[in-house]
Amino acid sequence: MRRIPSRFVVAWFLCLLIIPTVVWFAGKRAQPIENKPLAARPVPSLQSLRDGTFFKDLDTYLQEHLPLRADLVQGKAAVDSKVIGESPNPQVTLGSDGWLFFTEDLKRDCSVTSPGDVIVAQMARFVAATDAAGRKGVAYIGPDKSSMVPDRLPAELRDTCTRQLSHQIREELREQHPAGVPDLFATLDRDDIESLYWRRDSHWNPEGAALASAEVVNTIEPGLWDPSAVVVGDDTSHVTDLTQLMGLPEEEASPGVTIQRDGVTTTEVPTSDPNVARHFQSTSTGARLIPGKTVVVHDSFGNVQMSLMAPYFEDVTFLWMRAGLTDTAKSADGRWYVTWPGLATADLAPVIRGADTVVYQSVERAADVRFAPDSVTGLLAAMGIPQS
Repeated sequence: MRRIPSRFVVAWFLCLLIIPTVVWFAGKRAQPIENKPLAARPVPSLQSLRDGTFFKDLDTYLQEHLPLRADLVQGKAAVDSKVIGESPNPQVTLGSDGWLFFTEDLKRDCSVTSPGDVIVAQMARFVAATDAAGRKGVAYIGPDKSSMVPDRLPAELRDTCTRQLSHQIREELREQHPAGVPDLFATLDRDDIESLYWRRDSHWNPEGAALASAEVVNTIEPGLWDPSAVVVGDDTSHVTDLTQLMGLPEEEASPGVTIQRDGVTTTEVPTSDPNVARHFQSTSTGARLIPGKTVVVHDSFGNVQMSLMAPYFEDVTFLWMRAGLTDTAKSADGRWYVTWPGLATADLAPVIRGADTVVYQSVERAADVRFAPDSVTGLLAAMGIPQS
């Protein structure tokens, strides 16, 4: 094999140094290309210098802030996905006809997951304990896209243990039909299911979220949801999370959905609390509202539902349980579960403890964690409902 002349190596090295520098002075700055913000500039300390974490964080910072990084990553991602036919990010699985899936939905370690009967039993436990305390409880699961649109998956991923767990949850919901636990798998199992999820995002779209919201509202107060109040408007564009993970951010269009109830005025209440996603209050000249204070504990699947559900409540606060707000702990059987320390803080305790209605939502892929016995116990304790 011929050896590459050293002058070419030196020239390549100089290009790597000079070109980004020139681009930076020309005003081009790095932009986030993944579903997260750019790394912050690390601040050195004696501890971080001693254990090496400062240099590791500095390396990450420099890589992510390289001016041409987005162009290089997007170029490679385009070649991988459109030429080679492979996903440039293992977190994203390529489906058929342009569909994308979140890999975590498909390839989980099923040896450490709770079975479907335990998940549904804990959902029912949360509702029963909340109701017994003189409040109203609702628990529900937002079905993964891979569960509802399996025909778009690669053939080898249509019958994994994760999919079997999904079938268990469906069967338990169908057979047990516990009070206060709407079955959104059945709700969304329609001929037009592909129109209810984003093709290149991991979530349901506004139309799917509206169907889910109807079930939640009617679970709290049967018959309250008014289908005629659902207004489907012009297409709205949304930058899909899976294309961002691939380094190829794309917009996808879907019909916008709003709720217009006669005589109902809904106002968003400003909040500076980082744990409170949004807070709404509604007044009505005749249409019924769910009375008192309601708190919805949700993940990203609940984000689209906020403005759709708000016009049905006198007062509703949405607490978005993002990954950054959770701690992990180990239960007696060696499994990992998530607790919600933010709910027990002095600021948030009055919010959730004073609620007349509490809605607890989880995406399907996290249901075994969110509805693990210890997680439900922790949430009930945060609500001021002790469990023996």
